[in-house]
Amino acid sequence: MKIAIASLLLLPFAAFADPATGALPAQSLRLPTILSDHMVLQANTADPIWGWAPPNSKITIRFEDDAGKLIHRGSATAGPDGRWFGHLAGSAPGESGKLVISDGAETKEINDVVTGEVWLCGGQSNMEFNMTGVLNSHQEIASAADPGLRLFLVPHRPALKEYDDVPGSAWAVCSPQSAAGFSAVGYYFGKHLRSALHEPVGLIGSYWGGTTAQVWTSQSGLGLVNGFQKFTDQFQQAAKSYPGGDAQYQADLLAYPKKIDDWNKALAENKSYQDALAAWQDASAKANQAGKPAPPMPQPPIPRPGEPVGGGQNIASMLYNGMIAPLVPYGLKGAIWFQADGNLGDVDEYGSLIKALINDWRAQWRRPLPFYYVEMNNMRDYPQTKPVQYNGLSLLREQQQAALELPHTGVVCSIDVGLPVPEPHFPNKKPVGDRLAALALNDIYHQPGLVNSPTYKSLDVEGNKIRLTFANADGLRLMPGHPFAGFAIKGPTGDWVWAQGDIDGQNILVWNDSVPKPVAVRYAWAANPTVSIQNGAGLPMRPFRTDTDSPH
Repeated sequence: MKIAIASLLLLPFAAFADPATGALPAQSLRLPTILSDHMVLQANTADPIWGWAPPNSKITIRFEDDAGKLIHRGSATAGPDGRWFGHLAGSAPGESGKLVISDGAETKEINDVVTGEVWLCGGQSNMEFNMTGVLNSHQEIASAADPGLRLFLVPHRPALKEYDDVPGSAWAVCSPQSAAGFSAVGYYFGKHLRSALHEPVGLIGSYWGGTTAQVWTSQSGLGLVNGFQKFTDQFQQAAKSYPGGDAQYQADLLAYPKKIDDWNKALAENKSYQDALAAWQDASAKANQAGKPAPPMPQPPIPRPGEPVGGGQNIASMLYNGMIAPLVPYGLKGAIWFQADGNLGDVDEYGSLIKALINDWRAQWRRPLPFYYVEMNNMRDYPQTKPVQYNGLSLLREQQQAALELPHTGVVCSIDVGLPVPEPHFPNKKPVGDRLAALALNDIYHQPGLVNSPTYKSLDVEGNKIRLTFANADGLRLMPGHPFAGFAIKGPTGDWVWAQGDIDGQNILVWNDSVPKPVAVRYAWAANPTVSIQNGAGLPMRPFRTDTDSPH
């Protein structure tokens, strides 16, 4: 559990104690990695500054401009465990200089520090998808240089304990080199903010493809939700497999790739197995030509080494421990999030999970961090061919709406940016980053604009037609080049059929002459759905169904 700020100086830090005597070793002044050259301090807030020093040391913190003139100062006292915590008074955006931190015996300088807006970019593969894969990637990367945009990438690290630092990372000024490997959604989000605010922006990327919401949520956060005992049990069961604790787990993770490499080499050098493989491949080719099933593939004579218990990234809380906890309590403005399909195996729980994650992060940072997320894009199937195609992804999109029950949250629709094939990763990331930025600019920075997608509100039956009303429907229209499509309609009995329709101001009328008494409508109800409607800002209508009592 992340320690409350007021308690930081009071609790022992067992990781520094001698296991035999309990004595604390001498230590020098040390700062967490995220406090490094090129960092961005969150403007207009009391920025946390923390680290380690000899016990009971008096710490001075100075933020100086490039000429050495004091901008702000702070102080702290190291506790018996050496941990100290202080803060700097909020600075206006755009200030720059260096941090000078001293315990009286040693001084650390952090150079090229700026003040601006700091955002955490989290999620799974569509957030992790980097700039090398976007549309026009060479041109986009070549033009990425921007000294006012700073990037911090958290390395992958599952962990059995909550870490207090991030290994092997540092802030980087945005350049073609640093941008190339960073989240494309995050980059476009930050670039849009930079253009609109004319302030420095810092982006912290902490993401991992194929992950679930629960792995990014702390054990304490999961423990607050009824029904989530299975996730805390899952973590405890993994922890019991390592009597040596996280150090043993990390060692096993580190050793595993070499075990696999050695195993592959041993198989390659095993002549009888390679001969059996060659014979099997020949027999399989002949069976294929004859239209017969292939024979069983020969099994390796040496068992494949077992993956470490916990495996890595999909045990509850393990990525929170290794990739989020070390960032707390760094000053943030908010978070953006692109993740959900990792939870396709437990769709019905996702609404509760994402709320638990948001509440947990807000508790750890001790403030109501704004949280803007992406409703899952069109993916995982070929384009829709039936009026309604039952699928888990539509239900997952519906579950994602639960986040909107919390204050300071928002959603962007991405139903129009994916690919017309089952591939989940799409190169057109710029609209997603821009839409997220527009939400933030409207909600936090109070810039006007239509920033939300058309969203279903209610229906009225008018004879053999249904009138649908929507929020955020100013300028409701067809997407350029699209005929009216994507709507399904149903009567009290019978199957779903495609609906005809007309846009009537901010309403839509739908009908099908074969359904004289319609009762329900769905739009874009497929994994990779047909879409056709947007509002005056060009934002696509969000998928919906009016028959929410249905299990599918």
